[in-house]
Amino acid sequence: MRAELREDRQEVRETTREVARSKDEVRASRRERNADVVKGKPAGDDRRDLRDDRRDVRDDRHDVAGAQADLSRTRGIARELQALQPDFDAGTATAAVYAKKSQLLRELQKLARVELARDRQEVREDKRELREDRRETRCLWVRPQWAAAPTGSRSPTSSRTRSPGSTI
Repeated sequence: MRAELREDRQEVRETTREVARSKDEVRASRRERNADVVKGKPAGDDRRDLRDDRRDVRDDRHDVAGAQADLSRTRGIARELQALQPDFDAGTATAAVYAKKSQLLRELQKLARVELARDRQEVREDKRELREDRRETRCLWVRPQWAAAPTGSRSPTSSRTRSPGSTI
C-alpha cells in the first residue's frame, strides 16, 4: 500500500511538471506568433502551434486532476484498511469486515486498471505529439543549395571518379 501511495505521489509530481512544460511551450508559441506578426510574416503555423500547446496544457491539467483524485482515493482506502486491520489481528473479523476488505481491494484493483488505461492513453498522446513535432521539424528543414540545382548538375558531395581505362 505504501508503494502504491509513493507511486501516486510520484505521478502527481510528474504530471505537475508536465503542466509546467506545456505552459512554457504556450508562452514560446505565443512569442513566436507575435514575432512573426511584427515581421509581417503569416502566422498560420504559429497559431496552430499555439492552439496545440493550449490543448496540451488543458490535457495535462486534466491528467493532474485525475492523478490527484487517484492519490486521494488511494489514501482513503489505505486509512479504511488500516481501520479494519485490528479486527483481523485480534481474530474477531466478522463476515461484514471481510466483505468490506474485499470491496476495498476490488476498488484498488479498479483504480489500477484505470491507471493502466490512462498510461496507455498517455503513451498514445505522446506518440501523436512526437509525430506532430517531427512533421513540424521536417517543414522547417531548409534544402541545401545543391539540392535545388537543375538536373545534370553535380552535388558538392559527389566527386569525379575515373573508371578503369578512361582518360581525363
